[in-house]
Amino acid sequence: MTLPALALWLCLAGAPAAFTWDVPEVIEDVPVGRAPSSDGRPMRLRAVRSRWSAEKLRKKLGEDFLRAGLYIPRDQPQNQPLPYVAAIDGRRMISYSALFQVNRDGTTTLILGEVDLEARVVSTPTAPIFPGALEVVSSDVEAMRSVTFRTRAAPKEVQAFYREVLGKAGYQDSGNGTWERGAERTTVVARGPDKDGFVHVVVMTTAGAPAPAPVRNVPAAPSH
Repeated sequence: MTLPALALWLCLAGAPAAFTWDVPEVIEDVPVGRAPSSDGRPMRLRAVRSRWSAEKLRKKLGEDFLRAGLYIPRDQPQNQPLPYVAAIDGRRMISYSALFQVNRDGTTTLILGEVDLEARVVSTPTAPIFPGALEVVSSDVEAMRSVTFRTRAAPKEVQAFYREVLGKAGYQDSGNGTWERGAERTTVVARGPDKDGFVHVVVMTTAGAPAPAPVRNVPAAPSH
């Protein structure tokens, strides 16, 4: 074995194993097809339904991330369509995320995602972008496309922008920040400002998908 090969072997041998999802009391586990993407990067996605509550699952996954040596960013604003917890494997450059939806029967559906942070493909935004938007992230998963970003503009300015551009695109305003065009429904959520003066925005478009079940708040995950 050459010295470079030995050094590589020692490095890999000393690194922890790749993170593996461990969801207890699984009822269903369904991979999501059609090569979803997150901000132009390929993403693997699964929908898993568990008998555990969202609170217990969030706490467990946060502890699993820490035990595996992953980094959990402190700033994880819960203003997305669903509460979530995310972590990053800095050695392999893979991000992991879990979104939690509380079902009416008391079970929890988790959307588990893995994104290769070193891969990159050319992508275009999945929705019109508000002028001056910061930290724009686009996602395209099955029947749902979304764009998230933050801005210094007031929520009413954001809503006015989308009212104009979506109206010109043939969408009808159905109230509460939602516009419809045929089977498509686009919802704009603008919350804030936060303590730093930023408004967080989610623009989500679904094609013929039913509205999600009501979601309860769940506690924050442990962090470094």
